[in-house]
Amino acid sequence: MKNVSKINPKGKYYKDVRKLCGPLLQGRVLVIDPSIGSTSSLPGYAIYQEGFLLDSGTIFTGGSHL
Repeated sequence: MKNVSKINPKGKYYKDVRKLCGPLLQGRVLVIDPSIGSTSSLPGYAIYQEGFLLDSGTIFTGGSHL
């Protein structure tokens, strides 16, 4: 993964990221981390509104990831 601070503004990566910025910074985004499926790992979530974190946490699955 590239360090975004070192992305060339005239390069392909910058253009690709730039295309996605509008929806991410103007709307609401739900991010799900499904975890690795082990008994010591829980899935997580984060909710962003216009680029600001609204809420985040873990999702308790009742002891089963199935």
